[in-house]
Amino acid sequence: MRILLTIALTAVFPLGGMSAEALDQVPIFERGQGSRTDLEAAWDTLWTFGGVGDTLLSSAGNLVPDDRGGVFFMDHLLSRIHHLDDRGQLRWSWGTEGRGPGELREARAMALDVNGGLVLVDYGNGKIMNLSYDGDLVGEVGYDLRTGLVFGVAVLESGLYVMNTPASVPWVLVDREGKTVESVDLPLGFEGLSMRQRTGSVAHWKEDRWVFGFQIGNGWFTFWREVPDLASPYIEHTDFPPRDAPMTRDPTFSGISLSVHGDTLAVLFGGNTRLKLFWIDLYDLNTGSYLKSLFLPKSASHAVMGPQGQVFLVTHDLYPTVMAIRPLSDSNRND
Repeated sequence: MRILLTIALTAVFPLGGMSAEALDQVPIFERGQGSRTDLEAAWDTLWTFGGVGDTLLSSAGNLVPDDRGGVFFMDHLLSRIHHLDDRGQLRWSWGTEGRGPGELREARAMALDVNGGLVLVDYGNGKIMNLSYDGDLVGEVGYDLRTGLVFGVAVLESGLYVMNTPASVPWVLVDREGKTVESVDLPLGFEGLSMRQRTGSVAHWKEDRWVFGFQIGNGWFTFWREVPDLASPYIEHTDFPPRDAPMTRDPTFSGISLSVHGDTLAVLFGGNTRLKLFWIDLYDLNTGSYLKSLFLPKSASHAVMGPQGQVFLVTHDLYPTVMAIRPLSDSNRND
């Protein structure tokens, strides 16, 4: 299902003309794309890092695959960034908590840079930091946003950063000097969403195209810089919370994490079923169509697709654990 934002959303979902009462439960996408099909359920475990007996990690999240088969990830509790190679061996660890140069305070957003290194956004210190592939700090610059939290970042090929914020205009394009170039509003028909309703994730697609997916509610968008292109529902429907829902109320999460592999969007999905956090749903970014689903061997708090078809995940184990797995081919299953 592909819905052109400039035409169909205003016709099907005219939220701008609805009353405040009607907006309490936002019916932007009233159903999903159907039922999951072509399920991939057999996996080969490539490596496991952390777990029982590990003394390095206090937490694990924000998985960012590199372009050589390895993965970067963040330990939020210790303000540390780690890089594992394609065999799951630790290459380096970096980060010290603090308010000074080269220190981290509240880094929650990171993404692969165009040069193969890492971009970090530390909203606690109000700065963007650049790490090389080998873990060296190669630059940091303050940014001029006044939104406080930065939930995510995507790096466009032009070098611009897409910052994902809780502001009423939720996305900002920022240049390498930390200056705001453009603010990106919610697409027409979605402007009535509250801060909690518009919570979501961003990921780079190709060139200056990027993706946003809701984490509480149904649907995802593609953009070219500040221009919206298309919108599509997830395969499984989840309702947005009411606009006035207290932050203490646990919502039903939908798109937990997003990643892009070629022209395919991969979404680790929450949902309402007992199998939540086991599904990675795949979509065609050009058409918005659902492709198939991958059923993980363990539930995951974070999972992303790598450039070589592998999946990196943080499992829901008692101890922080990062894994790399790969779908078994049909020939391997028959061996």
